[in-house]
Amino acid sequence: MDGPIEFGQFEEGRHCNYWTLDPTIQRELRRVYTDGEFEWAEPRLAEFGKVVGHTIADNADYIDDHGPELHTYDKHGEVQNFVRYPAEQFEDEELAYEAGVVADAFRAPPGRDEPTCCTCCPTPRRRGSSARWR
Repeated sequence: MDGPIEFGQFEEGRHCNYWTLDPTIQRELRRVYTDGEFEWAEPRLAEFGKVVGHTIADNADYIDDHGPELHTYDKHGEVQNFVRYPAEQFEDEELAYEAGVVADAFRAPPGRDEPTCCTCCPTPRRRGSSARWR
């Protein structure tokens, strides 16, 4: 795909795969990851891009329309301040945070010996570099 992404072609930014749609993120991650890191990440990012463009996007609309409900009092009038969240919110959180793509920067995701490279830090590890985070 050449040129900017024409998001207007998608119904409300959904039913697409954000990974395959965005060559810029693919190019940048291929640049900053080692070959092994990219080989590990690419199928996960492709699956994650599909999940975000389909399930998470659809759930987000439902969550926006049926957000959390505060139940201040229990049936006896006692303060409980219980918040009920839509099931779709829990599904989105599980899909986003348990996919192995979005992870704690200090712990390795499943199947890895060390955390993935952080591209937002001032001194990211570059391809071929033996330097490690300090």
